[in-house]
Amino acid sequence: MTYGISVMRWMALVAALIALVLPLAPVSAQAQNSAIDRAVAYMRSQQQPDGSFAGFGPGSTADAVFALSAAGVNVAEVKQGGKSAIDYIRSQAPSAAKDAGVAAKFVIALLLAGQSPMLPDGTNLVQIIENSYNGQTARYGNDVTAHAYALIALRAAGQPLGQPQSRRHCLARHLRMYLPKQPFQPQRPTCPA
Repeated sequence: MTYGISVMRWMALVAALIALVLPLAPVSAQAQNSAIDRAVAYMRSQQQPDGSFAGFGPGSTADAVFALSAAGVNVAEVKQGGKSAIDYIRSQAPSAAKDAGVAAKFVIALLLAGQSPMLPDGTNLVQIIENSYNGQTARYGNDVTAHAYALIALRAAGQPLGQPQSRRHCLARHLRMYLPKQPFQPQRPTCPA
């Protein structure tokens, strides 16, 4: 019984498809490593004497730390003029204290570098992020980008997310226990005064 195509034709078709797809296969690991090495070399060449990386403010240096860490580079060893990106981030604590998004990017960068988000001058970047939480909007920081970075930073730092700060939010959360799907379990809510 034949199904319209012989085994020889089927094998020829498979061989032709392999010949067509093979050039589209991913580049080799060696070629990928070469591209990563060139990107890291370029990034290192862009580092400023104060340890920063040029861009759109202090957060750009954190972005560089993310990229270098992803490439497997020890960012504490990437220095220009004796200063690393981590040195620069630590020196920018006053700007981080004003912006939860920058503080969050700094926390992520410091943690990627194996450093503490508690700065030598006593600035606690995690606390800055936590203090930026707005219970009415259920958001950290002033915009959705800052909020996203804050969620990542707090999770990376092992902190709980979205702690309710408004009585209305807390009450709504505790009222859920009285929905018909759940058995009745009276509990006294612990809400802020």
